[in-house]
Amino acid sequence: MGVVASVGGPIVLILGALISGSEYGWTTFKTVLTQGPRRLDILGGKAAALAVFVTAFVALGWTATAAGSLVLSTVEGMPIDLPSLSNLLGGLGAGWLIAMVWGMAGLALGLIFRSTSAPIGVGLIWGLAVENIIVGLGGSVGIFKTVQDYLVGPNASTLANAVRPSFFTEDVAVISTTHAILVLVSYIAVLAATAACFFRTRDLT
Repeated sequence: MGVVASVGGPIVLILGALISGSEYGWTTFKTVLTQGPRRLDILGGKAAALAVFVTAFVALGWTATAAGSLVLSTVEGMPIDLPSLSNLLGGLGAGWLIAMVWGMAGLALGLIFRSTSAPIGVGLIWGLAVENIIVGLGGSVGIFKTVQDYLVGPNASTLANAVRPSFFTEDVAVISTTHAILVLVSYIAVLAATAACFFRTRDLT
């Protein structure tokens, strides 16, 4: 969960930007639209494909982690303590929500910039640099403390820690799990609406 909330998210952001932005470089949107589907139908299909990938991404991550843990436990002769079904499903759901926010950010930025390089650059700079700076200043400047409670990173870390604390997210801000879920769901809704607005109203070139 710590990896999904830290470096895993930007990886999904890159995929989201490629799903939407690459269509402009290949000029394939024009070809697809001449076949009849509406723009919002195309966008819905891309969002659905992203959701499927995110599901596989999180499930495979958990499977690989479980396999590594089983091997290590066997080699070290330690008891195997598997999570309950409710904890497993909760973890998968939390990981999916975190990764989906990043993926939708990449998809929306790809449609806004109508390319792949700019969305990836902007998304990575924001996620890996700007948010960390704001969180760092949050401990000493009041306004940054308020702002960080509504950033993707701190809320993703809070949700990840609710499943399993990790050294990747040990400096998480004090945010409730309910608050984190509501903020992340709101990000997905706003990003989807923004993507639909830009894709529906703007020229393809």
